[in-house]
Amino acid sequence: EYADDVHKSGAHLLDMINDVLDLSKIDAGKMELRESVFPLGELIDDAVLLTRGKANDRVSTEFSVPEDLHIQADRRLIKQILINLLSNAIKFTPEGGAVTIGARKSSGQGLDIYVTDTGIGMDALQLEKAFSPYSQIDSKIAQTHRGTGLGLPIAQSLARLHGGDLIASRKKKK
Repeated sequence: EYADDVHKSGAHLLDMINDVLDLSKIDAGKMELRESVFPLGELIDDAVLLTRGKANDRVSTEFSVPEDLHIQADRRLIKQILINLLSNAIKFTPEGGAVTIGARKSSGQGLDIYVTDTGIGMDALQLEKAFSPYSQIDSKIAQTHRGTGLGLPIAQSLARLHGGDLIASRKKKK
């Protein structure tokens, strides 16, 4: 039991250090893209598999990507974006909820990758704070989860590095 606790704590600390290092590289303009063309569906499948343990049969995860959809990007960095988004969606979705990830061609030559969830949601002020480095929203659910508050800022910075963006919105309740 103690060894497992030490292992989990060590893994968490390593994640936090890597987040800070990634953000520092991005801010310093030292993050380099190693682009290649690859099927986006395979990468999304990998990200879902890596985060499925966090869902722990508590939250269902689904994905929808056309098989012929390819992307030219840095595979490792796009995977990091997806893992950050999926981890947040899973973390803040209550038991019995669902997280969906997908992709579709957008207007022009663009590509939209989306993550939706049935989680708690955030208002405009909380969204602004969530995208600020080292900030965390003040909610009872957020206080029960550990993190650096860097997942969304890193994902957004990596998307922008690729010439894209990360946009969060709150779906209106009926």
